[in-house]
Amino acid sequence: MASKKTKKKLKQASKSSGATKKKDVLNKDIASKEKVSDVVQEQKVSDVVQEQKVSDAVQEQNDLDLNKKETLEKASFENKDAENIVKKDKQEQKASGKVEKVKVKKEKKPSRLKRKTKEIFSELKKVVWPTHSQVIKKTATVIAVVLVFSVVLLGIDSVLELAYNWFFGLFK
Repeated sequence: MASKKTKKKLKQASKSSGATKKKDVLNKDIASKEKVSDVVQEQKVSDVVQEQKVSDAVQEQNDLDLNKKETLEKASFENKDAENIVKKDKQEQKASGKVEKVKVKKEKKPSRLKRKTKEIFSELKKVVWPTHSQVIKKTATVIAVVLVFSVVLLGIDSVLELAYNWFFGLFK
């Protein structure tokens, strides 16, 4: 079953060179259609694979959500059991005449100080500390620069003192 374009190509080929060109044109058209169908099929396969990956990810997320929900339900159930036990104890104590305050132990969150300390130490682990030789070299450089500038400032101070004494020495 040749398409309209193929038929037109065949008519043009038959007018110009005969039967051999008809076969060549027909073979080229069939080859191009096969290439197109191969590309389309590859695209369909990649689409199916991608859809499968997405559905797997969605299923995994749903499983995680379900596990979280079950864990929360268990925790709330256990918490309610603890509250019921405390209530029963209070009722029994009231009935017996002994009234004691019973506290339910709650999970404590780490204090701000502990949390801040942990953050500080984790940041200090990331610091790149200088080697001993680098510290010595940089310390020597700082001391040398301080000495040079102190000598320069001493010189400037001496020159200004001489100029001051000379200027005010004129008026005595």
